[in-house]
Amino acid sequence: MDYEGRVAVVTGASSGIGRDTALELARRGTTVVAVARREHQLRELIDECRGHAPDSVYLAGDLGERGFAESVVHDSARRHGRLDILINNAGIPMHKHIYEVSADDVERVMRINFMSSVWTTLAAIPHMLRLGEGWIVNVSSFAARVAPPRETPYTASKCAMDGFTEGLWNDLAGSNIQATIVTPGPIDTEIWDK
Repeated sequence: MDYEGRVAVVTGASSGIGRDTALELARRGTTVVAVARREHQLRELIDECRGHAPDSVYLAGDLGERGFAESVVHDSARRHGRLDILINNAGIPMHKHIYEVSADDVERVMRINFMSSVWTTLAAIPHMLRLGEGWIVNVSSFAARVAPPRETPYTASKCAMDGFTEGLWNDLAGSNIQATIVTPGPIDTEIWDK
């Protein structure tokens, strides 16, 4: 794939997998729209990205809010005239025993880890259809295959993401929009410190 001149939205870009993905895309000539809550980290990331992809920008906000998640996609496509790649990487852990987990805890994890990817994907598909191609990459977790202790809401969110992505494979057949699941195991990122 030729990455030069393409536009990619990367969620959860302030650290870890998202940050490294955004930098690598920029190094390949892709304009990056980095999205996360922590503006300071995003600003530093985009300063690095602009050395390779000068039109790269960041959008700081809470992807657990539907309006923000959808606006990220629409604003990016409008600003750059296209949207080629969507990397749904945003995620939060919930390291609590089920006896201590509230329904609000589960809802928060589901909104950020799963629903944000639904909102961004559904917003991106019309832009990608107009372009005639697109790539949607959903970052899941090995926790969707083997549930770790004290991570029930996280596991549920990643299982939902896997099912949603697998459904996209069928529904997008013939559209030239590719949906992919990336399923990493434990990686030494700051998510372990949260």
